[in-house]
Amino acid sequence: MSDLYVNGSSYATGWNEEYKDLKFVTPAPSYADFLAELLGSDQLYKHCYNGKPPQSSVDQTIEFCNAYKQKHGSLENLKVVIELTTARYRQWQQIKDKNGKDVQPVSFPASDNILELTLYFMRRYMDNNTLQEHGEEIAMSDISESELQKYYDEVKMWYPFEMTSVASRKEIWKFVTDCVMHLSRGIQYFDENNIDYVFWWVNGRTPGTRKILGGISENLGPRVISNKKFNGTDIVDPDPESFNGHPGRTGHKKIAQGIFDYACEHNYLGTNNG
Repeated sequence: MSDLYVNGSSYATGWNEEYKDLKFVTPAPSYADFLAELLGSDQLYKHCYNGKPPQSSVDQTIEFCNAYKQKHGSLENLKVVIELTTARYRQWQQIKDKNGKDVQPVSFPASDNILELTLYFMRRYMDNNTLQEHGEEIAMSDISESELQKYYDEVKMWYPFEMTSVASRKEIWKFVTDCVMHLSRGIQYFDENNIDYVFWWVNGRTPGTRKILGGISENLGPRVISNKKFNGTDIVDPDPESFNGHPGRTGHKKIAQGIFDYACEHNYLGTNNG
């Protein structure tokens, strides 16, 4: 028996049509819950919110693992799954609300038009006693114009596409290089701390994206599951309960089974920490 930690984005939250207005973990079960059942996990920790970028996934997973070790004395009883979104998703610098408290902007571009950004603001923290994550959405009206401008200036620096929604190859590799740096940093931490883990990609619906992300996976090793295995189309489209590119119950069960089978095939269910 073991504990399972899943750091993820909207797939892991269980986001669907019924809970389309929620940004954090929903009452609907996701693949994380079904994977915990397959593993016979004693405890499931889901640290998830919509649009989470790769850097945040790595940062927050390391934060959790350090707190878990502090609480339990070791990492022997822990397995980690990190759900990755597109490399273009960014962890923006925090800004302040009108009361001077830190606020995290979360924004991500549409798959077919990088100029169309989904945007919201949030505040999150982890309870070091329970190791559970807590998050709340912050209204834009609670943030001053000067603080909002700091966010917009950073967006323009990373998404400088004034005349076209199509990123150049040079711009794409800027994101890829940054993503690989953060994933490599996470891998080094997991290896040094003898943690059983896998990364997996949720996106890759276009041939170009699948090729890029597949190359990243191959470069980073077998514990980074290629999007070729978990391409959203293969999991979502046959599922009548899918909504806006996100799986329903059937799709989530397929993801959980796929991760479980992959871990079994590669002997990842205890080779590191028993």
